[in-house]
Amino acid sequence: MKNPTITQSLAMQAIVTPKNYAIIVPCYNEEKRFPFSEFLLFAKTHQDVLLCFVNDGSTDETLSVLNGIQAECPETISVYSLKQNGGKAEAVRQGMLHMYENFNVESLGFLDADLATKPDEWLKMAKYKEQYSQYGAIIGSRIQRLGANINRDDSRSLFSNIVKRFIHIILKTTFQD
Repeated sequence: MKNPTITQSLAMQAIVTPKNYAIIVPCYNEEKRFPFSEFLLFAKTHQDVLLCFVNDGSTDETLSVLNGIQAECPETISVYSLKQNGGKAEAVRQGMLHMYENFNVESLGFLDADLATKPDEWLKMAKYKEQYSQYGAIIGSRIQRLGANINRDDSRSLFSNIVKRFIHIILKTTFQD
């Protein structure tokens, strides 16, 4: 069922070859910081991956930027635009629904637009899942590496740690994030 609050800016006819993988990238007001060249290089060098950028009701020129990158590589880049901002989770959900309804892909996942995790790393995880097909999902976790600098303010860190503790208790898991 189509959501009436969604508009499409998508040259779907250009994406005719089935892709093995699709990566959803939610974007909200990314005009000034969108890593255009990094995404474009990945799209041009990975013909088996479809990048689906979901414009989450941006109020700046994000949609124009996304349409520009799609024009550069229409066979591996899709742009899907939501009229209203619904938040990152909703943008990812709508992007995944869009992929399932319109494209035949084997593995589906998402990355943040800031490329905190690179598309190549996501692709490694997707291929790992293929190798170990008994797994239904692969989840990545950022960890503090030697020399890495992950900045969070104290209140965000405290809240995040409390939520993680509850999740660990409820799910009886040792998953770290």
